Amino acid sequence: MSIHDHLHSLYIHIPFCTSKCIYCDFNSITIKSDIVDEYLLAIESEFQSINKEYFFKTVYIGGGTPTVLNETQLSKLLDIVSKYIDKSKLKEYTIEANPGTLNDERIFILKNSLVNRVSIGIQSFNNNYLKLLERIHTANEAKDTFFNLRENGFKNINIDLIYGYPGQTLNEWKMDLMESSRLDPEHVSAYCLSYEQGTPLTEMIDSGILRRLEEEEELKLYEYTKDFLCNKGYLHYEISNFAKPGKKCKHNIVYWKNEEYIGIGTGAFSFVNGKRYCNMKNVKE
Repeated sequence: MSIHDHLHSLYIHIPFCTSKCIYCDFNSITIKSDIVDEYLLAIESEFQSINKEYFFKTVYIGGGTPTVLNETQLSKLLDIVSKYIDKSKLKEYTIEANPGTLNDERIFILKNSLVNRVSIGIQSFNNNYLKLLERIHTANEAKDTFFNLRENGFKNINIDLIYGYPGQTLNEWKMDLMESSRLDPEHVSAYCLSYEQGTPLTEMIDSGILRRLEEEEELKLYEYTKDFLCNKGYLHYEISNFAKPGKKCKHNIVYWKNEEYIGIGTGAFSFVNGKRYCNMKNVKE
């Protein structure tokens, strides 16, 4: 038995975005094509340094926005992953995507790869709130992206939603949840909007331009979320995550159970042999 039999999960960080949303404090930067090509070389170099005794049951490509890579770069990334992992062991392979970047060509690339789960950053079906967050897609584009994935055979789709916008009412949030139920995804992640220091959103709150909801208001939205999604057949298995039976995110459960994993890419964390590691956050390094 290998000493690595307990480590079965791999995270790959792609830090690039078309633009940075006003609430985001993740390790992400605006995309530049020449940097991406160098970054992919560094990703492959990291793969080459991984102990060959590891085999991964879950792979998760997050960001940033992985689907902001152009078609050639996205194919290269997926080819690198395919080259260095044991495909026979793989159970779940997720990639994060945003509606504004997931065109027909990129969906075709995903369809012909090992990816079997897509997580779409929809955030809201209310165009006013999408504009507030400076998202690059509309509600209709989000729905079109979802249906396009369905038509291309993807049977395990997560949608990310955000509630707790400044001024948001319960009725507005109900409309978002109703729209999500019409899509009928296998998984829903519903997050309360967070206000991180140094982000433009928090600066607008601090300056009085926007008013944050009171905690009691946020709690009402959360409680309604639980009731609504559970009544629609979802299992509430993590604070912000809801899944149809058999569709819990295997990779996320690794984190929740404090199991070990490897992270590749700038700022990615690893947990190996009881110790936590973090890669450098500067992409150019």
